[in-house]
Amino acid sequence: PKKLHLPPVEFPKTIHLSASEDEKLMALTMERIRHHGRLPADPDRAAVYLERLQKELEVIACNGVVNFLPYFLVIDMEVCEYVRSAGVLAGPGRGSAAGSLLSYLLKITHVDPIAWSLSFERFLSLGRIKRGKFPDIDLDFGDPQILIDHLAARYKDSFGRICTTGTMKLK
Repeated sequence: PKKLHLPPVEFPKTIHLSASEDEKLMALTMERIRHHGRLPADPDRAAVYLERLQKELEVIACNGVVNFLPYFLVIDMEVCEYVRSAGVLAGPGRGSAAGSLLSYLLKITHVDPIAWSLSFERFLSLGRIKRGKFPDIDLDFGDPQILIDHLAARYKDSFGRICTTGTMKLK
C-alpha cells in the first residue's frame, strides 16, 4: 500500500501530552469545533449534528486505514485561519467537501450540509478510502499568493504546490 504523509499538527498546551496521538487529535478537533461555535445551541438540533459528526469521524479518523484528522486540522489552522487573519477573501468551499459536517464545523467550508441535506458519502466513504481515494477539499482565495508564501515559509522543503489551470475560449 501507498504510504501517506500528512502534515504534522502542533498541539496547544490545553491538550494532555501523555494521551495517544489519536486521542490528542480528537481532543484538538473538538476544541477547534467549540472555538468556531457552529454547533447549534438548541439541544435537539445539536443532537442531530453530533450524531452526524460521530458518523463522519468514524470514516475520517477511525477507518482502519489512515486517520485523516491531521489533514482537516491543518486545513483549519494553517490555511483557513491564516487566510481569515490576513483579510484574504475566501470562497464558501465547493464540490463534495460541502457535504462534510466536520469541514463546516471547523469553518473550512461555509455551507451547512445538514441544513441543505448534503451527502457526506459523496465526499468520503469507507469504500472510497479502501480504493485509495482520499479527501480533497477545494478552496478558492482572492489572493492565493499570500497563502502560498505563508505555507512555503511554514513547511519549507515539505511544501509542494499543485495547481490546475484552465483557459476559456470561443470555439
